[in-house]
Amino acid sequence: MAVLYPGPYMAAVNSLGHQMIYFIANSVEGVMAERFVTDVEGSVESGARLSDFDVVLITLHFEGQLHVLSRILRSEGLSPGRGPILIGGGPALSNPLPGSFILDACFLGDGEPAVPKMLQILAEGGSPEDLEGLGAFVRGRASFVRSSLSYVPDRQIEVHLGQGPPVNPFLLEVNRGCSRGCRFCLLGWTQRPRRDRPWSQLRDQVELASSAGFTKVYLIGSEILAHPRIADLLWLIVERGLSFSLPSLRADLITRDILEAARASGERTITVAPETGSVRLKRVINKFIENETLLDLARDARELGFKKMRVYLMAGLPFEEKEDLQASADLIRSLSTHIRVEVSLSPFVPKPFTPFQWAPMDRPEELRSKAKFLSSRVPVRVKVGHPGRAAVQALISLGGREVGRVVWEASA
Repeated sequence: MAVLYPGPYMAAVNSLGHQMIYFIANSVEGVMAERFVTDVEGSVESGARLSDFDVVLITLHFEGQLHVLSRILRSEGLSPGRGPILIGGGPALSNPLPGSFILDACFLGDGEPAVPKMLQILAEGGSPEDLEGLGAFVRGRASFVRSSLSYVPDRQIEVHLGQGPPVNPFLLEVNRGCSRGCRFCLLGWTQRPRRDRPWSQLRDQVELASSAGFTKVYLIGSEILAHPRIADLLWLIVERGLSFSLPSLRADLITRDILEAARASGERTITVAPETGSVRLKRVINKFIENETLLDLARDARELGFKKMRVYLMAGLPFEEKEDLQASADLIRSLSTHIRVEVSLSPFVPKPFTPFQWAPMDRPEELRSKAKFLSSRVPVRVKVGHPGRAAVQALISLGGREVGRVVWEASA
């Protein structure tokens, strides 16, 4: 069977989900899995063609990867319903309808519990329709699959250049899901409640990273600072002589101990995602982080030697007004008096199964106008997400099978 990631090799290696599916598949008796990516001809392991395999497992992290997948299939002479059994999973298939035009089955949620059972069914001659009993979407109902997080790989893929240590980071998932319930966030509504990995598992993974020769650990989790042993974990990584990289963090959970551990690891940038500087809009989206908390963080970070704060904001949120954008500009100006600030402005994209699923999305020209408004009122450069791509993302997020047909035809 094949394990396909619709992206380049290094992106696939840096996807823990892709690695886990690959290792789990190869652990099933009678199954041999090989990897496919966009920048390697044939499979990574043997160079075999995708059409040579009976089953293809596909991980889709982003909606745009559905188009990449379509192009890959066309390049192999494959089409929906013809060739290997195509089974997809990942966040971009939380609404399985567009993907179901191309794929034979879609799994919603976590793959670890489903993959071994799925492969056994198919190895015994079962069809995609037989996977509905595992919660897969084929043509009817589906259910979200949730993992207990009991499985963790006993090794990770290593990328070496010459004789040195791995150049890719060790991927360590601290927890999965989020209990905050931000009204725009897909993960906060499809992966509730948050599940923390046990301390013994995290400790063993750090030891594995150290013994395997990795030099950096990439920490994964949308709410990692809520883990009760997060400070212990960070200091353990530092004590083992490794560095670590943190995702975007909730400013109201960042302690001085966390900052000191990050600096000891060599981190020079702290990343936060307040989404807006408007007190009113914070309550609307249910992500209330006091601006004063962000300012305190900026002062503490500068004092400890951090060079930059990366701030993620959103434009086009439901019920947004010009005063809300001005409040975001005021926040950025205040932060920039304490530390160098880098701003990323992303368009709001309605996601399925969230309270804002049916909220209207700003037109591209409106988003460009708002981006220009914010950029003209802050003393820093603002990186703006592409409004057109955001519109396509929304279409795939909320669309039906007819959208899948459009994506497939557009790949020709």
